[in-house]
Amino acid sequence: MPPPQKQRKMAIVGSRSVGKSSLTVQFVDGHFVDSYYPTIENTFSKVIKHKNQDFAVEIIDTAGQDEYTILNSKHFIGIHGYMIVYSVGSKQSFEMVRIIRDKILNHMGAETIPLIIVGNKSDLRPEQRQVKAEDGRKLAEELNCGWTEASARFNENVGKAFEGMVAEIEKGQEAGQPKEGKNCIVISAAEARDANMAVGKNKRLSKGKKGLKKRTDPFAKKDWYNLKAPSTFAIRDVGKTLVNRTTGLKNANDALKGRIFEVSLADLQKDEDHSFRKVRLRVDEVQGKNCLTNFHGLDFTSDKLRSLVRKWQSLIEANVVVKTTDDYLLRLFCIAFTKRRPNQIKKTTYARSSQIRQIRKKMTDIMSREASSCTLAQLTQKLIPEVIGREIEKSTQGIYPLQNVHVRKVKLLKSPKFDLGALLNLHGESNTDESGQKVEREFKETVLESV
Repeated sequence: MPPPQKQRKMAIVGSRSVGKSSLTVQFVDGHFVDSYYPTIENTFSKVIKHKNQDFAVEIIDTAGQDEYTILNSKHFIGIHGYMIVYSVGSKQSFEMVRIIRDKILNHMGAETIPLIIVGNKSDLRPEQRQVKAEDGRKLAEELNCGWTEASARFNENVGKAFEGMVAEIEKGQEAGQPKEGKNCIVISAAEARDANMAVGKNKRLSKGKKGLKKRTDPFAKKDWYNLKAPSTFAIRDVGKTLVNRTTGLKNANDALKGRIFEVSLADLQKDEDHSFRKVRLRVDEVQGKNCLTNFHGLDFTSDKLRSLVRKWQSLIEANVVVKTTDDYLLRLFCIAFTKRRPNQIKKTTYARSSQIRQIRKKMTDIMSREASSCTLAQLTQKLIPEVIGREIEKSTQGIYPLQNVHVRKVKLLKSPKFDLGALLNLHGESNTDESGQKVEREFKETVLESV
């Protein structure tokens, strides 16, 4: 009678457009998906045989990650192992492997996890490669995990990648189990007392090569901090972040300052119409268990930008560097598309080069005027309802009608000297009404009584 199936769950992570979904679909359904559609999250299942044992594997295909993406907590619950995918034709996606692994370890509070690294698109020509096979092999040796290259297009090593993932999971499972015939050990009364004390302090015992030793739980040394968005947004509670507790010269506040988080504007405004906008927030100060953040940038999702492009239109882009009244240096990027004039019969709406130059000048002038005449907080309030985009669309009607006019990206180039008072005002936590009052009292010298 064959042994019963074991249930395992793995997550596939990696940068955008590296072929995570193509690998999964090729492995599960046996065909290659040529077109690219950004993945939000998909779940697949398949039985994998490893060492004469059947494993019912649930595969979580996640959305693409970048340096500022916050990993979803769902991708840590019940997951036995991770497959990090990069493209051999993208050096940036290869560099993201280490970043994503560190994010997972930091979130789980662990030192190691069952992991396999997969270099997809191995069918690319040598001149198209940016990552050598030797580079991937060295990284896997450094991180002490599995590695292989694969081609989802030609179904090369795809099965090997998933079977290797199961092997890594089982290797981790076996490492945590005692060997047969050695399930019982004899310890002294003093050792038993120490073991009970360790368990009571959220610690665990592990059996190493040199016998019994204590190993502290990594989560026991970490604290959760709340992320607070500026009061310019409707929702201020962004989420939580984990950091090592203050010990000795290592201050937890210093580790938190400068961290950058990416949040959907829909979550900050309770409006799904803004779901295609990503807001970057940077931690500037820590008050108690609260991380006070400030606006650090804005960007559109790549799928939103692709959805705006249509046939028979002219795409017009402009960017300008401006300084706000509170000395923040920013670069603003604007995008617009031409549209049909009223009663126009012709399908095409291509603008002439002279018209594009005039529209681009209008864009830069309006962005410079609107941004340089206000503070960063006031500019943020203009960006949320698209005040600048509507102003550009209105002022260019005489040149050529425009549609889908957006300030698609805001990049922070330079910040002024840090001002705690300004940050507290931005978060509504300072009280300017309370002020000290000078009190004059007559000085009287105290007379000591003799004893």
